[in-house]
Amino acid sequence: MTSTARAQDVIVVGAGVIGLSIAWQQARLGNPVHVVDRATSGAGASGVPWGALWPTAATKNGLGHRLHRESLWQFETFVRELEEASGLSIGFNRPGRLELLSNDSRRQAAIRESQAAQQYWPTFSNEPVQRVLTRKEALELEPAVTVEDWGALACDASACVDTGTLLAALRSSIIRQGGVIDDDSEVRDLWIDGNRVCGVVTDRPIPARSVVVAGGAWTSSIAPELAASTDIVPVKGEVIILQSKEKLFSRILKRSRTYMIPLPAGRVLVGSTSYPDAGFDSVPTEEGRDALFASAVSMVPALSSAKIESQWVGHRPQSISKSPYLGEVPGTARLYVASGHFKIGLAMAPVVGQLMGKILDGEPIEHDLSVFQPGRPPRTSSLK
Repeated sequence: MTSTARAQDVIVVGAGVIGLSIAWQQARLGNPVHVVDRATSGAGASGVPWGALWPTAATKNGLGHRLHRESLWQFETFVRELEEASGLSIGFNRPGRLELLSNDSRRQAAIRESQAAQQYWPTFSNEPVQRVLTRKEALELEPAVTVEDWGALACDASACVDTGTLLAALRSSIIRQGGVIDDDSEVRDLWIDGNRVCGVVTDRPIPARSVVVAGGAWTSSIAPELAASTDIVPVKGEVIILQSKEKLFSRILKRSRTYMIPLPAGRVLVGSTSYPDAGFDSVPTEEGRDALFASAVSMVPALSSAKIESQWVGHRPQSISKSPYLGEVPGTARLYVASGHFKIGLAMAPVVGQLMGKILDGEPIEHDLSVFQPGRPPRTSSLK
């Protein structure tokens, strides 16, 4: 296969938040970068209207957990740098999180988590970064919320971001630095010569010195080399947006697997459902809508009169091992994967962009990333 086009330093397959973060890190260093996507930015899991950013428990110290927290600590800096580079404003704030506790076992675990967080985490306000509240104390913070006798966990490190403005800023920053973004450009195959990748094939061959596949839920289906070295599957998820007549709470709320993000003008995002066997089905379900609405009302009864403004459906990329991929594909030089982050891809974008930049440049990395290696033995997980 031949091409007369000039080879890019890097082709990034996938214009979600992970792919664009990797591309931006390359573009800001002056490296020619070309992003190709089967649809457009935010068409996959990155398209959720707003994303909640809260750290994993301070008592969990697997590499995945530690990198997740490291990424979150630098997320605001990531946002401010992007705003300066793009000239665009990104919706970002740190309202904190209130997790409603439902039994004594969870309360005791929350106490241990808070003690560890106070010892090891940075602070974001005059209050301890994380603490366990009595029912009375929690109601003083959020009077409209249903709090049981076990109280609540308050985490001041938790933040949220408008993903639409974040993606727009990433795109603008890449283009301003001379990068190229091709939407609606599906990769039909990888261009491989011997044991080395030479580019990708869309409707034409596009040469590159390196290829990074950040294709989200579609990653494993892009080429045989990726199917053999990754096991990423789509997990259908839904959120709903409610419109309330007034702002009823100010913090991110969480109970069990349901969370709510307070948005401007009385709107509320409620997430999320999870359908691991739905494949790439993208039809919103009444079951999901009704379950999310019921959970929202159980946490904040005054939301019973709120209107359902919209319902979003996306496909989160999850590996069978529950651990993401980050590294070079065995047997194919300069072919890399950065995918499989399931629900934490948004939060991981800053640190994944940095780590992939070091991998591409051959720089030393302080972490042993073998647990994320494509082609690793099945069911190896870093989230322990």
